[in-house]
Amino acid sequence: MLLKARLEHDTVYGRCLATSEAVERGELVVEELPFAYGPKRESGIVCLGCYRYLQFGEDGDSLDRCELCDWPLCGNCADDASSDHRGECQVFGTARVTFAGNVGEDGVCPQLDCITPLRLVCGCPRGGRPPRGCSHSKTTTKKKNNQKKMEIQKSKKLLSVSQQFR
Repeated sequence: MLLKARLEHDTVYGRCLATSEAVERGELVVEELPFAYGPKRESGIVCLGCYRYLQFGEDGDSLDRCELCDWPLCGNCADDASSDHRGECQVFGTARVTFAGNVGEDGVCPQLDCITPLRLVCGCPRGGRPPRGCSHSKTTTKKKNNQKKMEIQKSKKLLSVSQQFR
């Protein structure tokens, strides 16, 4: 929802967001739900359902793992059928990709850096449907498939725009 902003085309930056009126520091300008949720880049080991930090041993061992794919998932989220994790769970289970639980000296678990991009590519927003081919996905109408394609294209465009500012 654009509260005090509008889309513009700038000769230097291209398509961008500009305020439509003067705003005070800390004032809300735009409010939107993200297309996909996931652990932040270069984070420690977190639950892939609620993003709470989990305790894993130095050997990568923990009881906080998904029973289906063995990736990090706390007990509360393991019982939640609407968990954010359900989309990639099927992908990891089918591909037999295991979670090593390796954490560097800086406390970062690089293996989790793949989760958010995977959710974006699969088009599996929070509380949404898992990627096509998952055992618990539902048949969708042509209209819903077109909407999903448009959402993915929009996310790819936004991702390319955000990469220009790094």
